[in-house]
Amino acid sequence: VFSSSRSVGAPSLRDNPRFFIQIVMFFFLAYVMIVSSIILTDV
Repeated sequence: VFSSSRSVGAPSLRDNPRFFIQIVMFFFLAYVMIVSSIILTDV
């Protein structure tokens, strides 16, 4: 089961680097929004 999930999961990230990049950008934007909101509320 694990071997099949790895063989299915690994190539998807290799074939779709844009999907991984979108996830990283989404979390980065969310992090910026949270930090900016905390800074604004503290000020």
